[in-house]
Amino acid sequence: MAKKPSTTNSAEATITVVLPADFSISAHGHTLDANTLSGMSAKAVAYLVANGYKQSLTDAAAFTKEQKEGKSAAEVEALASSKRESRHTAILGGDVGAVVGSRATPIEKFMRDVAHERIRAIATAKGVKMPKGDVLKAAVEKIMARDNADIKAEAEARMSAAKAAAADAGDLLG
Repeated sequence: MAKKPSTTNSAEATITVVLPADFSISAHGHTLDANTLSGMSAKAVAYLVANGYKQSLTDAAAFTKEQKEGKSAAEVEALASSKRESRHTAILGGDVGAVVGSRATPIEKFMRDVAHERIRAIATAKGVKMPKGDVLKAAVEKIMARDNADIKAEAEARMSAAKAAAADAGDLLG
């Protein structure tokens, strides 16, 4: 027997949520903005909020192998529970998504990219996997300290090339 289609109670209580008018998020080639959200059903917006909340708590408790190493399953779960609680508190306090401290400047981002590429080349040459997590962070810091001037020069050249390419592109992207 076919299931009866579900119906939506139009008298269902709703609330109003305020977003910045310029809110926009893109993922996998799709964009969702404040204007689109304002025209969506309450169920669709509730789905997005619920999914985002669940994913945020899941992400808060994601650990690398190095972070789990030497810990029992109970210790890892206790740490995960603590991380989820911290994330929940941050969400309720409005602290998630807010930048704490300073963001990297464009040159710092380019320098980090160069450092990552050099680490990848070293790992390939040694026949080992690209490091992850804390090991990668430590390797980036070491190579940035050791080869700072060279990395900065390469990053500046790449940044200049990127600016030139953007200028050549004109209004290609809008």
